[in-house]
Amino acid sequence: MVLYPLAVIESSFLLDNKYPVLLFAIYSCVYLTVLALVYRTMKKHPQRYVRPLLTGLRVLTVLFVLFFLLNPSVTREKPYSSTEEIVLMLDTSRSMSIKDEAGGIARSERMRDVLDDGKMTKRLEEVLPVSRYKFDAGPTRLSSGADLKPEGDSTHLLESLVKTSTGSGGRSPRAVVLMTDGADTSDDNFLDAIRDLNRKDVAVFPVGFGSDKPRKDIAISRIKVSRNVARNTEANVDIYIDQYGYDGKLLSLKLMKGDKIVESAGDVLDAATKKITLKFTPKVEGLHTYTVVAEAQKGEAFTENNRQTFSVNAVKTKLRILYMEGTMYRIQSRELWEFQYLEQAVLETPDMEIKTLFRDPSREAYMAGVSWVQDPVNGFPTRKRDLFKYDIIICSDVDMIFFTEQQLEWIVEFVEKHGGGFIMIGGWTSFGSGGYDETVVDKMLPVDMQGRADMYFEGASFKMNVTPEGRKHPIFQISEEDNDAVLDAMPYFRGCNRVQRKKPAAVTLAAHPSYETAFGPMPLIAVQEYGRGRSMAFVSDTTAGWGEMFESDWGEEGDNRHYRRFWQNTFRWLGQSRLSRPSKYIVVETEKASYGTDEEITLVVEINDENYEPTAEAKTDVRVIAPDGTRTSVNLVHNRAGKYAGKYTGAFQPDQTGRYEVDVSASLEGTHLDTDVIQVNVTRPNVEFKDYVRDDGLLERLARFTGGRVVSPDDAHELPEIIAETRGIAKKSISETRSIWDKWPFLVWLFAVLTIEWVMRKRSGLA
Repeated sequence: MVLYPLAVIESSFLLDNKYPVLLFAIYSCVYLTVLALVYRTMKKHPQRYVRPLLTGLRVLTVLFVLFFLLNPSVTREKPYSSTEEIVLMLDTSRSMSIKDEAGGIARSERMRDVLDDGKMTKRLEEVLPVSRYKFDAGPTRLSSGADLKPEGDSTHLLESLVKTSTGSGGRSPRAVVLMTDGADTSDDNFLDAIRDLNRKDVAVFPVGFGSDKPRKDIAISRIKVSRNVARNTEANVDIYIDQYGYDGKLLSLKLMKGDKIVESAGDVLDAATKKITLKFTPKVEGLHTYTVVAEAQKGEAFTENNRQTFSVNAVKTKLRILYMEGTMYRIQSRELWEFQYLEQAVLETPDMEIKTLFRDPSREAYMAGVSWVQDPVNGFPTRKRDLFKYDIIICSDVDMIFFTEQQLEWIVEFVEKHGGGFIMIGGWTSFGSGGYDETVVDKMLPVDMQGRADMYFEGASFKMNVTPEGRKHPIFQISEEDNDAVLDAMPYFRGCNRVQRKKPAAVTLAAHPSYETAFGPMPLIAVQEYGRGRSMAFVSDTTAGWGEMFESDWGEEGDNRHYRRFWQNTFRWLGQSRLSRPSKYIVVETEKASYGTDEEITLVVEINDENYEPTAEAKTDVRVIAPDGTRTSVNLVHNRAGKYAGKYTGAFQPDQTGRYEVDVSASLEGTHLDTDVIQVNVTRPNVEFKDYVRDDGLLERLARFTGGRVVSPDDAHELPEIIAETRGIAKKSISETRSIWDKWPFLVWLFAVLTIEWVMRKRSGLA
C-alpha cells in the first residue's frame, strides 16, 4: 500500500553540532586569555564607559562564531512526493446563482462559505496534493485567487468529470470532490462516464448545493413562428409557457419591437405548459427582431427566462390566385361581370394577383382575355409544375367532370404537401351537386357531402349566422371600429348547397339560421387545416343568383368595401403557409425560431425536381455565415427513413450570439435548381434556469458507482477524513534537516556587530 503524506509543513529548531564539545571549551579559554593579555598590555586605555562596551561586543562576536560552529539547523516535516492527487471541482454555471429561498444567499455564496477562503483546500492537502478546477460547459484549471462567478450557460457535469480524471502535472486523481447543484444540462451518457471513472479508479465525493424542490417560476420554453411573413399581413407567434406554482394565475405577455409594444395578451395558466398566441403585422419589408416578455410574478425564483427573442423576415410576396367561375355573365344593369367583383377585391391589393377561368368557353370573354377551364393552352394547368406556381385555387360552381383525375390529385397534393389554399364556392354544380363527394377532393374539404342527390336550396332568403368562433377568426375581422355591427349587417343570401356537417377538424365560421341537419345547424362557411395547407367551404354563392346582394351591397355608402375586405382576409388566411414557405424547388427550415449557443442547429432541407417531386439525387452547397462574418460549410445527407425521410439534413454548432445566415443552393444533373436563404437568431441559453433543481439522484449514483460518498455542505469539513478513510489513505511525512547559519539574517547581524566594534575602537584611538 502506498503511504500518502501530510502537505502541511511543520518545523523545529536544533543545533546539529559536528565538532567535539571539548574543542569549543579549549577555544573559549584560549580566546579569553588572549583577550585579557591584550587589554593588560595596551599602551592606551579607552575611557571607562567604552571598555565594557568593547568587551561586550567582542564577546558577542565570539558567541556568534561559536553559534555558527554549532551548526544551527531546522527540521522540517516534508511530504512524500506523490503520483496521485485529489481533484476539487467547483460548479460555476448560472444555476449556481439561484437563491433557493426568498432573501437567502445564492448557491455559489454557500459554496464559498464551505471553501472558507482556501482552508478547505489546505485541509484536503493533508491527504493528497489538490488540483482545483471550475466547470460549466467544460473544466478550467484554477489559479490562486481565480474568479468563481456563476456565469456559465450550461453544465456538462459528466463530461467535466471525465476530463479532469485524466490528472495533471504527472499525477492521477485518487478522488474527486464535486461541489455542484447536480443539474447536468448536457446529453452525456452516464454509464460511459462511470466506466471511464472506474477504469481510472477515481472515486467521486459530491457536495450538493441548492434545493431538491422547484421554486415558483414562469419560463418561456419555446417560440414557434414562420420564418417568412408577408408584409402588411397579420402573422401569429405561438409562445409556450412552462410554469410551476402559478396554476390559475392570469399571465400577461408582451410582444416588443425595441422599446415599443407591438401586441399584448393575457391568459390563465391552467396547465404545466400553456400555449399563448400573439399577433403582429410587419409593415416594412426586411428582417424584424421581436422580443416576447412574460410579466414577472410575485415570488418568482428568477426572471432571466421570462423573455426570448426571435426574428422573422417580412417579404414582399404576391399571392397568386387561380379563380375558376361558373357564373359567366353580366347583369344588364351593372357595369361589371360577376367574376369581376371578386377579382376587384384582389386587384386593389398590391400583394395579390389573379387569373380567372370560366367554366365554359365564351367568345366574348376570350376576346377580353378570359379563357376557360379546359382550354389546352391557357386553361387549368396540364403540368403540375405550372399549377404549383399558384398559391390559392378557387373552384366556384365548376363540376368535377371538367378536371382529369390526375388534376384533382394535383389539387389535393397542392394543399396537403405544398401548403396551398383551396376554396370551393357553392352553386348548382358545386359540392355534392358537382360530383365531389367521395373523390380525392372530398377528403380535404371541411364539410361532409351527400353525393349528387345533395342538391341545393334556393328562393328563400336568409342571413348567415356568424358563430362565436367566426367572430374571432381572422377572416371575419372586417372593421377595426365595430366589427360585430359589420357582421350583423351582412346582406341576405338566396340559396346554398346542402351539406351534412362540418368535419371533426373543421371550424364553422357561419351557419344557416334555421336549417338543421342531424348534426345541428348546417354550416355555410367552414375552414380547416389540411396537411401544410388550408381549405374553405363557402356553400352559398358569391355572384348573382344566391349572393347578388353579398357581392354588391355589403359595405357603406353604397359600396361593397366589406365584401372586398372579406375576400382579402380570406386569401391571406388561406395563403399564409405559402407566404411563409413559398413554392420553391428548395426550402430550408429549422425546428425552432431561436436557439441558444449550447444547442446544435439542425437544418431540414426539402428539395424537389422541376415537377415538385422529392428527389434524392440533388447536389447541395451550404454556407453558414456567423455574426462576425466567419463562413463555414455544412454537409447535407439525404434521409431515406426516420423522422426526416425524403429530406436532407445537416447541423452546425453556433458559438456566438447574434444572427446566423444560412445559404443553401441545390443542383440536379448539372442544372441549378434553386437557392434558399434563412436567418437564425442565437441567444444565450436559458437551460440553466429550466433544469435547476438539485439532482440528488445523479449525485448519489455518481458516489455509489465510483466508491465515493455524498457529503452535505454542513459536513464538508469532514471531507479529508472521509476521503482518507474511504480510499484507504494513510497520512505520513518524512523529516528534512537544513542548516541555517549561512542565511542572510545571521550574516547581517555578525557584520553589524563587527562594524560597531571597529567604529568604537577607531574613535577611541585603539585601531
